[in-house]
Amino acid sequence: NFRDQYDIFSPDELQFEEKIAEGFHMDAINAFRKSMEECFGSAEVVSWPIMCCKMKREKENPCLVFVGTEGALQGFVDNADVQEYLSISARHNFFRAWSTSKGKWLPRSQTFAWSNSKDLEEMAVLYSRDGNSSMTSMMKQSQFDREKTLGEQVKPHQQTRRNKVDLPGDLRTLGPFNIDRVLGHGRYSVVVLLENKAHQFALKMLTQER
Repeated sequence: NFRDQYDIFSPDELQFEEKIAEGFHMDAINAFRKSMEECFGSAEVVSWPIMCCKMKREKENPCLVFVGTEGALQGFVDNADVQEYLSISARHNFFRAWSTSKGKWLPRSQTFAWSNSKDLEEMAVLYSRDGNSSMTSMMKQSQFDREKTLGEQVKPHQQTRRNKVDLPGDLRTLGPFNIDRVLGHGRYSVVVLLENKAHQFALKMLTQER
């Protein structure tokens, strides 16, 4: 139930300091209200006012977060292994992120553009949205810090969430897959979920004893 997971309240209940309160920004609320008025009219927005929703309990996202200047991140995603890990395709001035569905959602993508050259020193964050589907996203670090909390820094050898797998036969043409998570365990086997952009497979791996 949505109300069991989220607190719902009016923006008027927030105590704003420098336009920010509990992760909500006054300018973002006003921009959303304006877009709703353009879509449905002012009278409808008055009848159905803008409300804020906040999770009652924090949700931990196990995926890696990459922090750096936009210029550094732009060079970072030019690497083919990085694009594979993040399920993105990079171009000169933008990158396209692909969703990896956890249910029956159709494949989707979203484009993120890099800033112009004078803003490439601004700090930004690459992270994975983790819900019904997973997709790489990017936002300014200032906004990320208002809305989210970074975990402890992870060293390269500690990161084991995803590993590459080359599938045999005709499936090899789809490229290497990432192991996203374990789906189940058996006495002599384990089943894992493989993902590569819009493609998903369940792979059964047998233990050596078997």
